Amino acid sequence: MQKLICLLIVITFSASLFLISGCSEEKNDPLSASDNSLDGSKSPEFKSPESVAVDVGTIFKISLDSNPTTGYSWSAEVDPDFLKVTDDTYKSESNLIGAGGVQTIEFKALKTGQTKITMKYMRPWENEAINEHEIAVTIKPKA
Repeated sequence: MQKLICLLIVITFSASLFLISGCSEEKNDPLSASDNSLDGSKSPEFKSPESVAVDVGTIFKISLDSNPTTGYSWSAEVDPDFLKVTDDTYKSESNLIGAGGVQTIEFKALKTGQTKITMKYMRPWENEAINEHEIAVTIKPKA
């Protein structure tokens, strides 16, 4: 009987250590980072050029930090006479649930001139973006 009690104490102690070690803070946990919150109320930093110059017919990409698990993602508003959105993809940077990643939006320059891309970080069911930026685009004739 004493051996059984000792075994139960060892198992309980071991299980407690295991649970405590699992609760330690992980440095790469996106929810513990200062620039994220559980409700997605903070937007990732906008890391994109303020202007772009491309040749007509060129396909170019803009990649931005994003976390669609919060409901937020980037959308691009363009003048359809000058630019066409050809692709919009997201790649997670982690296999952790709720972790952020990179959203890449691909554009095709249709005709020469000057236009802009308005990038908005928002939930599709809400009316206001929590982050908005404009990128000036100059489309040059092919050389």
